[in-house]
Amino acid sequence: MTRRRAGAPRKAQSARRDPEPQASLTTARALKDEARAGTLVGMGVLGRSAARAGLAVSLYLQALQAGAMARLEEARAGQWSQHDLQRLLLVAERLGLDPLGGEIYAVPGGPDGAGPALLVLGVDGWCRVLNAHPAYQGVEFREGPVYEAAHGTPGASQAIAGDGGLPAWMECSLHRRDRRVPTTVREYMAEARTDSPAWLSHPRRMLRHKALVQCARVAFGLAGLHDPDEARRVQEATGALPPGGLPRGQGRTDRPASRGGPVGMGELKAALCRV
Repeated sequence: MTRRRAGAPRKAQSARRDPEPQASLTTARALKDEARAGTLVGMGVLGRSAARAGLAVSLYLQALQAGAMARLEEARAGQWSQHDLQRLLLVAERLGLDPLGGEIYAVPGGPDGAGPALLVLGVDGWCRVLNAHPAYQGVEFREGPVYEAAHGTPGASQAIAGDGGLPAWMECSLHRRDRRVPTTVREYMAEARTDSPAWLSHPRRMLRHKALVQCARVAFGLAGLHDPDEARRVQEATGALPPGGLPRGQGRTDRPASRGGPVGMGELKAALCRV
């Protein structure tokens, strides 16, 4: 009896000490699970994107400032919003795009950088989206008859001279494994062509890109994304660019150095880690 009573306090004392290490083990497991699931603070969309790039978060942000967010930073004097960066990174993550590789970037959608940013995919970005889609099965292009320079677009004579004429239209057909009939879209030179340097130097290639983008949008339901030409037209319509002007950061060699990042970098990191 005496031994049982003497042992009772030791049992109670042991019971009081046991929960502490057990709680520590549970917390460690939970943290590891959260880290694997990407829900741990610091492992939000910004952390996940930086991890995929193999960079620390601070270095990844600096790279974004110099690349995918550079046009917004220039237009808004270095102050782009959390929402702009969240949209860019979430869309890039969903579509498997690399913001550091120029596959997706943001441009101002209104005058002086006001209004929501436009998300732009270069042709490499559109190709990445198509090739990564499980239903994608191939693409075909078909050129139309010769487009006459007399129909007149700026710079047509310079581009056509010596090349035997340009196609009046370009047709793109995208094949999907889950569709019996391919999706076909035709883009016309007279409607798509602009006076930008790329169209003057490589008009066939640009028309092919235009047909590919429009066909991809129809075949795979890609909404809310723009190609560079579309973004430029939106910017001209909203006053973000003068008519006929080049998008910010294109065709310039006097680009100013980065200004050190958006205001409230700590708050930005904290907010993005919760996404």
